[in-house]
Amino acid sequence: MEVTNDCISTSVEGMRIFAEEQSPGQNVDLVFRLPQELVAEIFVQTLSRGSFFVPPDINDSPWNLRAVCSLWRRIAPAERRLWNHVEVASIAAYIRTRSWTDVTSFQAYSRRFTIPFFGFLSQHIVHPNGLVSLKVGDLPFPKTWEAFIKDVVRPHLLRAHTLELCVEASHLSHIAPNACSQLESLTLGFKDDSELTVSDAATLPLFTGMRALRTLEISGIVIEQQLPDAVTTTIPWGQLTSLSITLCSSFAADLLSRCTNLLTCELFVEVFELGAAELAPVTAARLRCLIIENLTPERPLHALMDSFTPPSLSDLAVTASLAVAQTVTTTGQ
Repeated sequence: MEVTNDCISTSVEGMRIFAEEQSPGQNVDLVFRLPQELVAEIFVQTLSRGSFFVPPDINDSPWNLRAVCSLWRRIAPAERRLWNHVEVASIAAYIRTRSWTDVTSFQAYSRRFTIPFFGFLSQHIVHPNGLVSLKVGDLPFPKTWEAFIKDVVRPHLLRAHTLELCVEASHLSHIAPNACSQLESLTLGFKDDSELTVSDAATLPLFTGMRALRTLEISGIVIEQQLPDAVTTTIPWGQLTSLSITLCSSFAADLLSRCTNLLTCELFVEVFELGAAELAPVTAARLRCLIIENLTPERPLHALMDSFTPPSLSDLAVTASLAVAQTVTTTGQ
């Protein structure tokens, strides 16, 4: 099969687009359900990019797992490169398309196919010096996540600059202390309605030694009380340039007062007490973009904007959850 530059992209997005064009409207294995010779060519072309994408249905059959391992070994040693950017897509959508009779049957499936693939990924593909970028979607069962932590994250996270995880909050304890010492960007999404308190976060090994962290995005975090000292010393709030977080109590102002270098701040506000005075420390210095969500009729825009005109602010977007959703943008000087 002839492979042309028009239909093959060496980027992850290109892989997705090409696969979707081959089988529009179908739940396909992206690249891995394509003919083997074409998959091999895609492998070779992506190697030079140092990126590897694991699609949602990589484990659809034993053939796929064996085929990927086989294709890797067929690539000439001179053509091989070790990936240091890895993205494991969510397989939750794939689960919904299958008629599993019970959870046990899927767990057996996961042990048979998903977990061995992580071992293959760790042994043959991931750069031995560690990952530069790791994005992990919704891994559905604890055993799957534990295997991923054991085989991929633990030995390969030390060089990571970008980490994006969608996990249960309790699973974060599996990541070793100082594993993220070079991490510059962290995005955490929590599933199954699990949440993480700020106090909990301060005790997690994940947050230990994050000397390089600049971007922090956490969905589902709860600021439940006045911040203990461990929170302010473990998580480097003062060096963050970008923050996206949910504020759920009046103690949130204490946290914001420590974020003195923000350029971008996105807040989902759930407390009426948070107003212009509480936001003043955040906007006093360098902030260029502020996004505030969840304003209510009891907390109208004008109340928040009174006496709130930070001179440095160039883009202020406020989303009001009123009867009719509206977005207000204010441009500063």
